[in-house]
Parts: sequence; structure tokens; C-alpha cells
Amino acid sequence: REVIVIIGQHLDMEKCSYDMALLYIIKKIDRLVCEDYVIVFVNSETNWDNVPSLGWQQHTFSIFNQHFCHNLANLYIIHPTLWTKTSLMLMRPFANVSFWDKIVYIDRVLDIYKTFDFHLLNLPDFVFEYENITFEALATKIQSEIKLAIGPGDNDL
Repeated sequence: REVIVIIGQHLDMEKCSYDMALLYIIKKIDRLVCEDYVIVFVNSETNWDNVPSLGWQQHTFSIFNQHFCHNLANLYIIHPTLWTKTSLMLMRPFANVSFWDKIVYIDRVLDIYKTFDFHLLNLPDFVFEYENITFEALATKIQSEIKLAIGPGDNDL
């Protein structure tokens, strides 16, 4: 099964047009989608420069729905944000019903390796660094809140 990896951080829409990016993606995947395939979208370290408009997303969904959805086994989204999930929900009317069962949100990067072999899915280092920073900050915040809730004392965490 073919695996198509799209790195969201590399979609700098200020330097190229959305339509050119879409044509590039279609050109790259068109020959691969005759058989079952999966897409892994890496959402780590994306910012508003990498996020297409809802209109462009709707246009893209209509194209993918017609030509590329049939053999799509799964769409894995690594490190989805609230915006990613919300924009996908807003696209629900524009994609076929079976598409929604194919979306798998991956909050922790190690979870993707429950599906893929480490050697077959080579993710950039920044994905792991992003996760370490994000979850370390979350762990520190939770630890601080627990200490505040417990109060002073000899309860070392």
C-alpha cells in the first residue's frame, strides 16, 4: 500500500498559490491512487501561513471526493489542532460519507508507529521535537496545578 506523506509546515502559501500547490499534489499522487493508499498529514509546527482558506478546502474536497477518495484507506493527521478538526467538520457536506470513517487523528507521534513500521515512515526530526516541547510544557503545567491543589508540604512529584 502506498503511503503519501504531506508536511503541512512545507505548504508556505505566501510563496506559492493554493491552486499551484493543489496541482502539484494531484500530479504527485495521481499515479499512486489506482490501488489502496494512505495519506499521512503532518500538522506539527504549522501556522496561519500554512493554512488554506475554507473556500480552497471546499474546492479541494470536491476534487478529492470525485477522483481520489475511492481507494483512500486512511487519512492520518499527526498533531491535529482544534482548527484542523473544526475545518474538517465544516467540510462534511462536501465529501462522501465514507471519507469521515477514514480520518484518524494522531495526537502522539508514537501512535502512528502502531500502524507503520519505523523504517517505512520516516518523519522529520521537527515532528518529534514539536511533540517533546508540547507535551513537556503540558506535563509541567499539570504538575504545577497538582502542586497547587495539594498545597504546601512534602508531596514531591
